[in-house]
Amino acid sequence: MTTRLMEFIAIGLYYHHAKAPLNVDYDAKARIFAPEHEAEYINTVFQIFPDDSPRVSRDLGNGTFVYDGIQNSQMPGFSVWRMKWHGGIALAGENGPQGGVSTWIVSTAPRDLPTSGEPLRL
Repeated sequence: MTTRLMEFIAIGLYYHHAKAPLNVDYDAKARIFAPEHEAEYINTVFQIFPDDSPRVSRDLGNGTFVYDGIQNSQMPGFSVWRMKWHGGIALAGENGPQGGVSTWIVSTAPRDLPTSGEPLRL
């Protein structure tokens, strides 16, 4: 259930920053990573986004909710959001690790986008 909540939040962030709803052919996919793999994933994703892709970074409530996002300038519905809760409180979805994770990464992309294997999960 937590995973789907994070996906809905990312769709809301997309709407707020893009000033448009996410296309119905797009969906959100939440992922959690071991801390040592999170930076690797983010760096890989950022390399496939054009340099002029809009980026946003916000800290709401002195660390209560911190997020970063990037929207692909050539494919606007493709975005990636990194969210951190309550200064690092551990949350986890049904498949998450015991003790949870403090950072969630959610991407929005076409539903039929092929993937090359599974993400680096915990």
